Amino acid sequence: MGKRKGKVRRKSPPRLYTRGELNRILDSIVHPFFKKGNGLIFLDGFLHALLEQNAPVSARKFIKYNLPKMVEQMSKKHAPRAKQTKKAK
Repeated sequence: MGKRKGKVRRKSPPRLYTRGELNRILDSIVHPFFKKGNGLIFLDGFLHALLEQNAPVSARKFIKYNLPKMVEQMSKKHAPRAKQTKKAK
């Protein structure tokens, strides 16, 4: 009997960027706009989740890194401002 050949393993095409590099690129594009609103923080988490393709890990990372930023922005936005008093001349 002849030798049985195993499956031929095809090489995947070389990647242009690693997942870590893509995450850093995404951060450099989206993070400067975080102060514009919570929607961009949420978008950042969503885009990272698409990149990771692992929902449980992405959810944990969102809660750990992005949710505190969203809460901070919301508290600043809704915090009562100190009343300014007019100085008498």
